Amino acid sequence: MMYEEFSRMWFALCADGTLSVLGDHGDYEAADAAAEDLGLDVVWLVCGDDAAQWANTINSKNKQTYSLYKSITDNCNACGIEKPKSSMFKSGRVLLCCQCMIKDLQFKEKAAKIFS
Repeated sequence: MMYEEFSRMWFALCADGTLSVLGDHGDYEAADAAAEDLGLDVVWLVCGDDAAQWANTINSKNKQTYSLYKSITDNCNACGIEKPKSSMFKSGRVLLCCQCMIKDLQFKEKAAKIFS
């Protein structure tokens, strides 16, 4: 179903934390009536434009947080587990966590110096 204008779409934030799509309604009163007809326990009614702005803000922050998180973590080349870069060891292009570094004979000498 295509909507003429997204601004006419209405959403209901419900008491249980869910966001319900009410549909294409002309105004707050019509959206409120639709929510009541559906038996929703509405905390907040949101028009499409406001909902889109909220979604953009949330998604933008989520991408920034994920980007920052990814910049301070990496995957161990041996076990594949993501860990903080500060707890990993790098030799050339190989990045290993402490456990994998100790297991790897190539790094055994470095590990002995670090942990002695």
